[in-house]
Amino acid sequence: MIENFVSEIMTHENGLQYKEIEFQEGIKLKLFNTNKPQRLEEESMVEYRIRRKLNNSHLRNFLKGEVVYDSSNRKPFVKPKNLEQ
Repeated sequence: MIENFVSEIMTHENGLQYKEIEFQEGIKLKLFNTNKPQRLEEESMVEYRIRRKLNNSHLRNFLKGEVVYDSSNRKPFVKPKNLEQ
């Protein structure tokens, strides 16, 4: 379980934004804000797996028309269900 976020959103030297999180055991991980399918050079395998799990679950929920994320005005964004493809 995530205990706390250690940092605010920060920018890595590669230009990607990330946030550090700390777990109970003192483990710190960087969670990069990108949807690239490949592992980044700066990521450990655990960080990569966490990022891909989050991205895949957001994509699944978006395609179902469910709440995906909070927008900047703190209202949930939902894909309209009546869109024709």
